[in-house]
Amino acid sequence: MKIKLFVLFFAISFMTACSSQTSSSTSNVPSTNSTTSNSSLALQAEVNSPVSVQLTWLPVDGAEKYVIEVSFGEDFFPIASLDAGQTSFEHFPIPEDTELTYRLLAFSGSQKISETESQPISTPTIEPDPLTVQANAYQPISPLANMKMPVIDPNDPNFDPEALATQMAINPETGKIDPAALMGEPVNSVEEIGPGGGTVSVTAPDGITYTLIVPEGALQETTFITLTPIESIDDLPLENFLGAVDIQPDGLILDVPAMLTIDFPDAVEVPQGMVTMNFAYTGSGFDFHFVPYLEGDILANTFPPGGGVQAKLAPRALVAGPLSGIALEQLGGRGLGNGTPTKIHSTVKKRSSSTRSSRRDNRTAVAQMDDDLAPLVVTTDELAPLIPEHLNQVTHEIAARISAANTPAKLGAAISDFSSYFYQYGNLPMLKEINDKLWNQLVDKTFDVFKKYKYECITKDAFNIQAIASKMINASAGFWKTFRERYSARKGGAGDALLNDIEKLLRKCKFEFDIESNITLTVTKVKTHAHVNLKIPLELTFDPSGAATFKGSGSLRYLEPVKVEPPDCPNFLTSVKDLAGSKFEVWDLAPVFDDSGKLIDFKMRSWDIHGSQDIFKGKCQDSVAAGQLMPGSPFQADVWGGVFNYSHAPGFPFEDWTVTDNNSKVGNSGIVGEKVYDWPSRKPTLGGLVNEITQIQVVKLP
Repeated sequence: MKIKLFVLFFAISFMTACSSQTSSSTSNVPSTNSTTSNSSLALQAEVNSPVSVQLTWLPVDGAEKYVIEVSFGEDFFPIASLDAGQTSFEHFPIPEDTELTYRLLAFSGSQKISETESQPISTPTIEPDPLTVQANAYQPISPLANMKMPVIDPNDPNFDPEALATQMAINPETGKIDPAALMGEPVNSVEEIGPGGGTVSVTAPDGITYTLIVPEGALQETTFITLTPIESIDDLPLENFLGAVDIQPDGLILDVPAMLTIDFPDAVEVPQGMVTMNFAYTGSGFDFHFVPYLEGDILANTFPPGGGVQAKLAPRALVAGPLSGIALEQLGGRGLGNGTPTKIHSTVKKRSSSTRSSRRDNRTAVAQMDDDLAPLVVTTDELAPLIPEHLNQVTHEIAARISAANTPAKLGAAISDFSSYFYQYGNLPMLKEINDKLWNQLVDKTFDVFKKYKYECITKDAFNIQAIASKMINASAGFWKTFRERYSARKGGAGDALLNDIEKLLRKCKFEFDIESNITLTVTKVKTHAHVNLKIPLELTFDPSGAATFKGSGSLRYLEPVKVEPPDCPNFLTSVKDLAGSKFEVWDLAPVFDDSGKLIDFKMRSWDIHGSQDIFKGKCQDSVAAGQLMPGSPFQADVWGGVFNYSHAPGFPFEDWTVTDNNSKVGNSGIVGEKVYDWPSRKPTLGGLVNEITQIQVVKLP
């Protein structure tokens, strides 16, 4: 029987914390009506790693149980219930850049006999130390791989020699084997998906089917989405690799999360002592980190609120059977494997992901794992009825994040955390009251930050305010639509007037992305030359960590015909008309600021080029396609894009720009940042020789 395993990823999910040493579960925390305090009881808290705090205390006479609580700046909530013989506890994982205060409650039966607090401690901002693995895609499948030699029967009146030649990959014009035909078909699937949504699916040679469902409103532009199954991953910090898929364009940020399903042909048993963990990475394996499950056992029909793809959700299981769905807001590598909790804990403690959102995902995934293995379920007046420990904690952490969001940058980070929470728990009936409180808190904080905004264009605060306002003003679905509705309902005319003032300013803070590029690439005596320019409007949005970033897309304009000079065929000219429609897409062009908020650099982390089809024919196609124009990809037809990608090795960011802040005032215009490549003779990583002059600019428009 075929059994489907739907594994749920939540790449934009919220960060939480829980204990790796929680004891057996309890249905209720004992009554705390007594307020007896023991000031002589010492509770010491010390940060012992970037993601953990070590607690120690003196034993309490008569205690039968301890309950440890923590505060992220407001009220306390429980994180562990321990036997009386225990006098130490490691709180792991913990949020970064947060002030924590711990409280130890000692109980005899249901009576609280002692209570003490630790001194507040601050957790550090984590320095990135990302883990890199190597994801290996399946090799292209050659047409000869499964071919059987034909039986030639000269007496067969229906025998067709041309069919034999086709099967043997022989070019009927030359009578020779066609090398291009022997390259094989890549193991991937590509679909063109636009704002209306769509689906792309691929089945790997091992029978695993990967399907990505992109809902309406997730994309603003029509984009080629590619799914490439992964055969193996080197240096994976898990004992067993189960499956993975590379989802391109890598780094593309969706406005509404997409749904990914992984369908195994048979049930997959989880080995004793191991758990199944989801993971993510960028490129071919950079910044590996764990990502949490969308918890189907308590979230039936809640993803996403307000419409879109509905997931039929079911509980997690130790033996993988039909589980649930998948959700991701940013494209990249996604997979799953089995590992021991000890190895998973060690990985998270030793290595720190490169972005705040990926570190948040890492800790959330571990928190969920620990809660599954040793759940602590509590009842409080504030969060009744029964609520899982890590869910209890995430609501408190989000409240603390919003409370501390007194700057546009911190507000953007808080909004990022809350939007992730919204897509997972926004419609959960048991959290309706606290969700309403969180919404009100976020709206009030946003209104306060808007009122403090200085009307500038090019500062860290200005970019973040513009990104928040732009998302609210242009929202059509999902979190941002709900945010705008809640904002208007709570703040009324004053709130709308303030947002309208910022909208007027946005019209005066317009930016453009400009390129002019003249490249000649020579590989094995094959010379390809292309000359283009490009001007596209930029739009401020958010990356998954809540930082402002630019995106935009537009058509390339070829300034002269493309020229190709292979050694074995006549000079090949492609007219400018044939190349119409080639598109350059910027998905993540991040402004970089110093500690004072001054713009000092740009980092273009995610981009792609694609366009018209089938412009190369015959021998010239064979000569030029190999290595330069990504054979088998829908993007291969754009000549400049293929040469530019070849020269610059996609996946590496464009950084170290020349930046000026002379145009920060609203009325000024001109070049804000510029990156120039002037290479009269350069050898790219992939080989060959490049002669290139490329000028890339971010321009503030009048």
